[in-house]
Amino acid sequence: MSNDQNFIDQTLTRTQLIEGREASPDEMAQHFAKLNMAERVDHLERLQGELKEYSSPREAARYSKYKRALHGMHVRLNKVGR
Repeated sequence: MSNDQNFIDQTLTRTQLIEGREASPDEMAQHFAKLNMAERVDHLERLQGELKEYSSPREAARYSKYKRALHGMHVRLNKVGR
């Protein structure tokens, strides 16, 4: 994967190549949960700071679902001390 791709783009590309389909937001959150705290924070900060242009409102909404799933997983993991 190239370094200019964020976690969402990397995971979508990886699952498309391996499984022939896109990962759902829940599946992506499960992959995200396997990372340690520092890696999760780094990915979330990069997602928050990037200025991504979307081709359509539908794409923006889809991408937003992935961001919410990752953030929600991070919050849940913090609550249990991970």
